[in-house]
Amino acid sequence: ELAKKGFVVESEVEQARLEYLEMQSTTRSLESVVQARQADVDRARSNFRNQVRKLEESYILAPREGVVVYASYGSGAASRKVEVGMVPFEGMDLMYLPDVSTMQVKSELNEVDLDKVRIDQPVEIRLDAFPDTSFTGRVKNIGTLARRKVNPATGKTTGTKVFDLLVQVDGSDVRLKPGLSASINIIVSKQKDVVYIPIESVFTTDKNRKFVYMKEGNDIERRMIETGVSNDLYVEVKNGLEEDDIVLLDIPQE
Repeated sequence: ELAKKGFVVESEVEQARLEYLEMQSTTRSLESVVQARQADVDRARSNFRNQVRKLEESYILAPREGVVVYASYGSGAASRKVEVGMVPFEGMDLMYLPDVSTMQVKSELNEVDLDKVRIDQPVEIRLDAFPDTSFTGRVKNIGTLARRKVNPATGKTTGTKVFDLLVQVDGSDVRLKPGLSASINIIVSKQKDVVYIPIESVFTTDKNRKFVYMKEGNDIERRMIETGVSNDLYVEVKNGLEEDDIVLLDIPQE
């Protein structure tokens, strides 16, 4: 309209229109640049937050005071302690913080004694570090699968089969420390006022009958006996012997 009225020429109008369109294009380009830069900023912030989270997750905070113990992996003869330099696998336990208020003893149960031991049976515990002190506990768990016993001196398996045994120690004591060596006696039965003899003095016939060699004056005789419960050292004699009878520990020489 301005060109028609003579205020501006047609070419100036066209030039102004082109400049306006160019400015609009430039504005849109700048808006695209701003949006792209904003996306870069958002990605940078997200990456920063992820890195901070990963850094925080790289630290493991102990839930309480205590001693950190390297975990074991594998089972039986293949069981190994976690060591510096090894490559861990997903889900692998690296270390743990034992609760010393509920101590346990890991041991082994010979397969021949499996039918004698039950959950919650009382256990007498002795630590090598405190040999004159005994602690009490109870059988907490018996393994379900037998494995070959490992000779601690050679690290090789033997022909003996054993089950993993876990004993829960009663109460707590400042002398109980993770990793200490211990020996246990499982009390499978208690007998009072019975006759018992050293287990090595008992012999077995071809028909699986028990007998002992007994001294009668200057003579040695073989006497059949009926045995009861036993442990690693002694065996109960139900019939065949009286208190103060003398038995031989070895087969007499001819």
